[in-house]
Amino acid sequence: MERPSPPPADGSPNVGPDHGDTTIEISTIHSLSAIDEAEWDACACPEASDGGRPDDPFTTWRFLKALEDSGSTGSATGWEPHYLLARQGGVRIGGETLACDAAVLTTGVWSGPLAAKLGVKPPLESERGYHLELYEPSVMPRSPVMIVSGKFVATPMEGRLRLAG
Repeated sequence: MERPSPPPADGSPNVGPDHGDTTIEISTIHSLSAIDEAEWDACACPEASDGGRPDDPFTTWRFLKALEDSGSTGSATGWEPHYLLARQGGVRIGGETLACDAAVLTTGVWSGPLAAKLGVKPPLESERGYHLELYEPSVMPRSPVMIVSGKFVATPMEGRLRLAG
């Protein structure tokens, strides 16, 4: 495998004519209906793509789609998702190139600055929130639970329970 070239010193994306005519197609989607579940999970939580338990269930297609389907997201709640998709023959991560057909950028409040480096300006707005993780709790729900009116989520994770709001 050919080693990828190092990123430019100015911090710009390693794409374009100076980097082997590599191009990245960036797009924004507003619903997960526009992307295949397996394709999403392979990028966002590859450890779960073979039926394993995701390290962070908040990134799975099913969880995010459930938020959409339940009305927890959308103009009525003030939380409108804007998913950034980057498509290329591969994506540079930590100095290595990961071969893939699509990459999902879900970096929370850092999505805007990252997208700007790629020349994209999606309509993003961050909100403050807090979370607490309980290790080895005495009670564990079998699946994530969201109390929409209180904007509160309890998510079971490996050996811990994450509470966020």
